[in-house]
Amino acid sequence: ISRHLIRGSASLPQLLPLRLRPNFRFSRQSTYWSRYFDPPLGDATTEPPQPVHPEPEGLENLPDKKARLLFASRQRRLPDCAGLLHAFADARLESMSAGQTDEFDRLLRLQLPDEELLAYAHGSLTPPPPQLNCLSAFHELVEFARSPPLPLRKRQQQQNSAVESVEQQRQRLLYQSRKRGMLENGLLLSCFADRHLPGMSPAQLDMYDAIINEPSNDWDIFYWLTGAKPLPSRYDNEVAKAMIEFVRNEDRESRVRQPDLR
Repeated sequence: ISRHLIRGSASLPQLLPLRLRPNFRFSRQSTYWSRYFDPPLGDATTEPPQPVHPEPEGLENLPDKKARLLFASRQRRLPDCAGLLHAFADARLESMSAGQTDEFDRLLRLQLPDEELLAYAHGSLTPPPPQLNCLSAFHELVEFARSPPLPLRKRQQQQNSAVESVEQQRQRLLYQSRKRGMLENGLLLSCFADRHLPGMSPAQLDMYDAIINEPSNDWDIFYWLTGAKPLPSRYDNEVAKAMIEFVRNEDRESRVRQPDLR
């Protein structure tokens, strides 16, 4: 290395392997080493910060944009906010025009904490800021959030009831009882479905379908079944009472794993 430096045929950084240059941190206070290894300000190796919602590459048609927004509505830090936005997108996005879709896109891109957005939507925090108040999508979200009950996945349920038989509905509910967003509900619902689902009538299947699929947060289902929160009157039926009785587990049976599929 010294011979090449004296002759001037190569500089010191050129003689080092590329993988060693960015990680070399020998005496950063030394002017001699700093001029070789410290990148100048604004160097191209420094990556700019990525936006929270990166722009899609290329031109995006309306169906692709709606599919992206439906997915983005679930990617929120607060589960309650994700449930509300996804339920709203699931119910209204398909019928939105191009302009309304653009406004909903702007709503999702606002740099606003999820807690504040949820509070503005439910009316517990007023007045909304100008960047929210100028969006018609926000006013539709407010109307949607304050209309009980929250019709989460109602459109899919209507489509399912039109095409699936009772046995297919039973199989779907068995699958949905096992594949939950949290381990506690996966254990409770899978054990309950394994024991009670085969003997349910079509009306009872609809009741069970509403209980496990309509709430936007799985923790609400867990709190209702364990008695930590009161059960809403909408779901106060024979199936919910049987589920609460099952969760009490007065026989103290072991439920540490999901039952095997039959």
